[in-house]
Amino acid sequence: MRKLVIAVLCLFLSVSAFAGVVVKPFGGYTMVSNAVMNRMIDAIVESSWSSIPSDVELKKNYFRDAYLAGVDVAYELLPGFDVGVRGEYIGSYGEAKARRKVFPYESESFEFPAGTLPVLAGVSYTYGISGSPFSIGAEAYAGYGFANITILSRSTNYDGLVNMVAMAPCYGGGFVLDSAVKFAYTLSDKFALTLNTGYRQAKVNQIRAVKDTSGGLFTFTKNEVIEGPDGTPIVLDFSGLILNLALSINF
Repeated sequence: MRKLVIAVLCLFLSVSAFAGVVVKPFGGYTMVSNAVMNRMIDAIVESSWSSIPSDVELKKNYFRDAYLAGVDVAYELLPGFDVGVRGEYIGSYGEAKARRKVFPYESESFEFPAGTLPVLAGVSYTYGISGSPFSIGAEAYAGYGFANITILSRSTNYDGLVNMVAMAPCYGGGFVLDSAVKFAYTLSDKFALTLNTGYRQAKVNQIRAVKDTSGGLFTFTKNEVIEGPDGTPIVLDFSGLILNLALSINF
């Protein structure tokens, strides 16, 4: 009996400790305004494949669309007013590729998988519409984003086997600001679905090489600032419109 009382008391204290905590996993779509990298893709095509035979096709995949996934952990200070932290990841991809359309189907590409991991803190306010499961609100989160991009050159032969790969992982970081308006639908006392739409500011003014890279088409030393064809530091810009869906879990 004594053990049972202690167990119930511990359960009560653990639940009380998390009372008012709201966890919001979310995911969705976002745009990125990576103009510098898009100009670099154009420059690669113009310099590497300025004159190509008719049986070779060119493909340019610009940095525009990206995916978004993350989670908020907030505490309700007042009804409708939360303060909390956010961790999220934004992933995007750019590419320039030349491929022969007839046998032996060789291809050459420059690929740029990129992403940023912002760690943010902020506030959120939600106003419930009386007599309705719907509510509206706004939020703002700010912090620092840890960015990454890999500069990759790849050549393949007719059977798809890789002949040559050169890879240079790079890192950077910068200030991030997320702001959005939100529209929520209450499912129960514990759960609500929220649609968020807004804008993110997330610019990285320079990137550096993670390690020494030699061979292939480029050579970098560790922590070297990576420059574009025009001799200026490469800028990554993950700023853009946000559209995501969140599930709010109230404890």
